[in-house]
Amino acid sequence: MGAHRLVLPILAVLSSATVIAGAAALIRFDGTAGVAGRAPLLWPVNSKLTKASKRPQIVVFAHPKCSCTLNNLALALKTGQAAAVDAPVFGCGLFSSPKVAL
Repeated sequence: MGAHRLVLPILAVLSSATVIAGAAALIRFDGTAGVAGRAPLLWPVNSKLTKASKRPQIVVFAHPKCSCTLNNLALALKTGQAAAVDAPVFGCGLFSSPKVAL
């Protein structure tokens, strides 16, 4: 009967460890940046966005519920301010809200 008394505490410890490990993995994933993309050298011909003539342009694509959106917008603003020394920077933010939640 002594072994049966240990089953519940052991299961509780294993369950807690699993939850903590899963939460740690999610936090690590949420804080990991994706692969950096490369900006095209020429403005896409078929783009529905109008290119600002003779000015640097920053286009930010964001998902409104993504935890990194605010940081990305702040970084775009900082980049635009730094680049605005030579000419004003035109900024454009595009937000996407998928119909199916992930």
